[in-house]
Amino acid sequence: MAQLATMVTLDRQHQRQSSIAVPGPMADSIVRQLYPEFKKVAESSAKVANDLVQSVENHEKELHAKFEKYLEGRSRSTSLDVARLELEREQRCHAEAESEIVCAEQSVVKAEKREQVRVDKLKSSATALQKSGIDVAKEQSMREMYQDMIDKLAEMKSTVGVNGGDPSAASKITRRKRAARARTLSLTSTYGGFLDSQLVFLLVIIKCDEKLPRELRYATAATILV
Repeated sequence: MAQLATMVTLDRQHQRQSSIAVPGPMADSIVRQLYPEFKKVAESSAKVANDLVQSVENHEKELHAKFEKYLEGRSRSTSLDVARLELEREQRCHAEAESEIVCAEQSVVKAEKREQVRVDKLKSSATALQKSGIDVAKEQSMREMYQDMIDKLAEMKSTVGVNGGDPSAASKITRRKRAARARTLSLTSTYGGFLDSQLVFLLVIIKCDEKLPRELRYATAATILV
């Protein structure tokens, strides 16, 4: 910078001297003396300018390198952010899938429980129907047997009297009735209440009281129908 200032000073001095009327030989001499100085100043200025340009270029290169590194780091950071976001999205999808699997498993368990309850109800209904069918068949067969007995008693009622109104025979019949009624209660509870108590009573008198003669048993049963 000092050289540049010197050069400017010399230039001004040259302008002043050129404005003064100087004889030719003197001007020639001055120019020859100043030319080497001007040349040195010009070379020095060119060198300073070149150094300045080189410094600016180096600074630009350094800035460019820093900017490239910044862009590279930013790109890497962006890639990491994208990867992180992708990972978070996959984790959310995985969590949602696990939640759906848990819900599906719970639905399957509930469905299995409902099906098990339905199967149990069907089994219970089937057992009840099977038992009901057996009871109905048993009741039907016994009712048919009792109906045959009633038909026979009805026939005997029209042909057989109650021993001509004998008091001793009537007393025997009364005692037999009482014993038969006691047996009736046990038979009625055994067959579950499907049968009429009067039919069971007839069965007791006709089938169970073997001590009475056959005619007296049927005659006793016939009095029930009176």
